[in-house]
Amino acid sequence: VREHYASRFRSISVRSVDPGSLSLRDQLLLVRRADLVAGLHGAAFAHAIWMRQGTAIVELFTRTYIRQMCSNIARFTGVLTFNWVNPDSAREAHDGIDVPFGSIAPVLDQAVNAVMNARNRSI
Repeated sequence: VREHYASRFRSISVRSVDPGSLSLRDQLLLVRRADLVAGLHGAAFAHAIWMRQGTAIVELFTRTYIRQMCSNIARFTGVLTFNWVNPDSAREAHDGIDVPFGSIAPVLDQAVNAVMNARNRSI
């Protein structure tokens, strides 16, 4: 992921973070500063309420568990929302989903382009 976006957008920094390993304060600072947050659907996406208008979330869902609660919170605050639903249930396990980058890349590209467009409109 890092290499894919670093070669296309010089201003993008990609970080892999486990929100559960951070204090609440650090979680909130992280999402407040982020332009885009992507990950498996979970409680940490409620932090989208603290994100800035024109930023985005990409929520990853299993085929059997799709909930729009966090997306609704995000949209309410002007955060752009994008969803990816796992097309291959064989890649799902009790502890998560194996997500091939090629499968999620189109949704991430859409989100990155939307954030860049929102940023350009605000200049």
